[in-house]
Amino acid sequence: MHLSEDFLRRLMPIAALTIFACATSNVGRAQQYGAAIVSGTGRAIDGDSVLVGAGKSVVEIRLYGIDAPEHDQKCQTASGAAWECGREAIVELAKLVDGRQLSCKVMELEKIGARRPIAKCFDGSNSVADEMLRKGMAWAFRRYLEHNAIELKHFVELEAEAKAKRIGIWQTEDQEPAWDFRSKRWHRYEALAPEGCPIIGNKLGRNGRKIYHTPWSPQYRGMFERFKLRTVDKSKEWLCSETDAVLKGYRRARSRD
Repeated sequence: MHLSEDFLRRLMPIAALTIFACATSNVGRAQQYGAAIVSGTGRAIDGDSVLVGAGKSVVEIRLYGIDAPEHDQKCQTASGAAWECGREAIVELAKLVDGRQLSCKVMELEKIGARRPIAKCFDGSNSVADEMLRKGMAWAFRRYLEHNAIELKHFVELEAEAKAKRIGIWQTEDQEPAWDFRSKRWHRYEALAPEGCPIIGNKLGRNGRKIYHTPWSPQYRGMFERFKLRTVDKSKEWLCSETDAVLKGYRRARSRD
C-alpha cells in the first residue's frame, strides 16, 4: 500500500478531532499514515464504497461524486417490475474493483459519522465512479458537487448518457434517489427509537469490537426489532448520531459485519 506525504497538513482543517476518536477505525488508519493517495488491492463493500489495501493497512473509502442505490433498495423496470438495484450495484462495483490495484486520490473527508476519506479511485486510467455512472448504477451526487462546476458538469453528463440509454437505474425516470431513500428510512426509525436515537451501537464479544448500525445497514431491521423488545441488553446501546457513535469508539458497520 503506497501513501503520499502531506495529507495531515492538507486535511486537518476538515478532519477535526473526531478522526482520532476511534483509533481502530479505517479512517484513523488513513490519518495515521498521512496520505493524500491511498493505493492497494480493492474490494467492494457496497455500491459506492470500497476497501483498499489489506490487513491492518486497509482503508475504507467512499467514492467521490456518486451515490449508488442502498443494499436493500429496489428499482423499477420499464414494465413496472421491481428489481434489486441495490444488490446489483454492489455486483457491478465488485466487477470494477475486486482484486484490482486501485489508486485513490483523497478529495475530502465525510462531514459526519465515521469521517471516511472521499476519493477518486482509478484502476489504471479508468475512473471507478465514472464507470458506475456509465453502467447506470449510480446517481451524480449533485449536492456534494455544487461547489465545483467542472466536476458537476462531468458527472451529470455521464449520468445523462446512461439515462439516454435507459440502462441500470434509468430503465424508468421515476426511481427514488439513494439520498431520499436513506432520509425516509432514518425519519421512520427515528420516530420509533427511544428518545429519537435510531443508531444501534453493538459491542461484539470478548475482543471488544464496537460497531454501529444505521437504519440503512444490512442487519438493521431485525436488530432494531430485537433490541427494542429487550429491557436490558448490555451489548448494545442507542445512539443519536454517527458523530456520537465515533466519539464513543464505534466504527460504522460494513456489509460484511
